[in-house]
Amino acid sequence: MVLLNVLVYSGPGIGPNAYAYLIRTLRQFLSHRYAIIPVEPETLRKEPWESKAAMLVMPGGRDLPYVASMNGEINRRIKAWVQSGGRYLGFCAGGYYGSGRCEFEPGTAMEVVGDRELALFSGTCLGCAYPGYNYKTEDGARAAEVAVDRSAFGISQSTWKDDPDRVRIYYNGGGYFLTDEFLGKQSAEGNDVAVLVRYASDVSDPRDRSKRVANAPAIISCKVGSGMAVLSGLHPEYAWDFLAPSSYTQPYNQQLVQLLRSHDAYRRRLLGAIFAHMRIDVDPDALLDEVASEHSMRIP
Repeated sequence: MVLLNVLVYSGPGIGPNAYAYLIRTLRQFLSHRYAIIPVEPETLRKEPWESKAAMLVMPGGRDLPYVASMNGEINRRIKAWVQSGGRYLGFCAGGYYGSGRCEFEPGTAMEVVGDRELALFSGTCLGCAYPGYNYKTEDGARAAEVAVDRSAFGISQSTWKDDPDRVRIYYNGGGYFLTDEFLGKQSAEGNDVAVLVRYASDVSDPRDRSKRVANAPAIISCKVGSGMAVLSGLHPEYAWDFLAPSSYTQPYNQQLVQLLRSHDAYRRRLLGAIFAHMRIDVDPDALLDEVASEHSMRIP
């Protein structure tokens, strides 16, 4: 059966900008081959979407409304579909939501802590990886330096051209994933969980900000039956020219847009590698060193 649709959750909890940026980026990378289709919870609950879906994408936003909207029948259908060969991609809140437990800013006024029903990754997503997050501003945003493990993607090394191992990717509020390997535990995960990208050593522990955390998993890939889930604490779907430089006023993010601009080709090849790893066909034009501006217009 030909899988034609990439479904993008568009219901309660999405961040309006995160959703808009995601739609534009998916169209840039995938619309040559797939229909990019927004879906509300009722569609996931009532319609026979599974038979033609190549991938379900959960954007950034707020995890708790996702829980309220999708617990029960929708999560059961998503998990069964992934186990049968489907592919789930979660960015930021979508990464928290796809984990077995969410711990967001524990011990603070923003705390969101609890087990999660979908649990495509059985462990915990712990965040924020960096302090300073604010729902109403860009104060928590960073051009995060991350290390890419190219060998973990299982794709041709020619994909990467001469890109550096460390690249800058937009970050705002995401977590890191407490894999068995990261925790130094004897792994029950086996080869089912792979770390694709790690944060640099400037991450701190949300449970105790005095503790630095090295090599924290930023993007992971999980085998789920015959299918796959990729969960990300980062936003590789964010292009630099979606962003307004005047929004970034903190000492650690005043150069955010410039840094992301200088690494944009690397970001696009990283995102293309994620799709290739998930066996999603990518438009080669999206991976060129320079791309047409029609897909990268700043959204007010």
